[in-house]
Amino acid sequence: MASLTPGPDGGRVTVAAESIAGHAVLRMVGTLDALSYRSVRDRIVKAALEQPRSVIVDIDDLAVPRDSALAVFTAARWLIHEWPGVPLVVVCSQACRRWGLARNGICRYVAVHAHLGAALGAEYPQRCRRRARVTLPGDRGSAALARDFVATWLTRWQRPEMIVTAKVVVTELVQNVLDHTASRPRVRLETDGAIIVVAVEDDDPSPAKMTEKGPGTVGMGLRMVDAVSAGWRNASTANWKVVWAALDAPKRN
Repeated sequence: MASLTPGPDGGRVTVAAESIAGHAVLRMVGTLDALSYRSVRDRIVKAALEQPRSVIVDIDDLAVPRDSALAVFTAARWLIHEWPGVPLVVVCSQACRRWGLARNGICRYVAVHAHLGAALGAEYPQRCRRRARVTLPGDRGSAALARDFVATWLTRWQRPEMIVTAKVVVTELVQNVLDHTASRPRVRLETDGAIIVVAVEDDDPSPAKMTEKGPGTVGMGLRMVDAVSAGWRNASTANWKVVWAALDAPKRN
């Protein structure tokens, strides 16, 4: 069954979301412009973070006064491509609109289909991932629980050489939540064999920033994450955010 969600843009774009054969299908109705751009992008990111087979966006009922606003799809794809690595697909039955997507370079990064059946039937590259997640209390003991969590799962996945680095990263990300929000940290750990991803969600949409630690805070924060990881990023919506870091896993012989 589809769920109907108005965006935080005054209802300029309404999204009917449903899951079909493991794909997240978003049917958007309204006007895509400068006022609704961010809410459309955030709604795509939110759907991708649930890690469906793909996110399929039907834009047949979406008015786009300026083609430049179609860049929202490449912006969303940039945010979700490396992690969670979910393919983004656009469905549009109007040939003129598909030409607009191609003319603005969207088709170089996002698959475009004329109807939903074609989008559902297409083959998209899928990464084989192992995943684990846990929700922790919103108190100072959570950092230790997070370290135990990553150690347990990396041992099960036979990646003990990554435990020390992953512990450093998850400690700083969880501590960042505890220092700056009233939320319970939600920890995700994933690997596709080539990288380890440590991600922590919270209920504060303010982006995490790499700043100097203030009085009364613990650890080195995102500067440490930046130093020991291959890279880290934010993805946020109107109500929450996730901060994640990628760790290069040594190749197995």
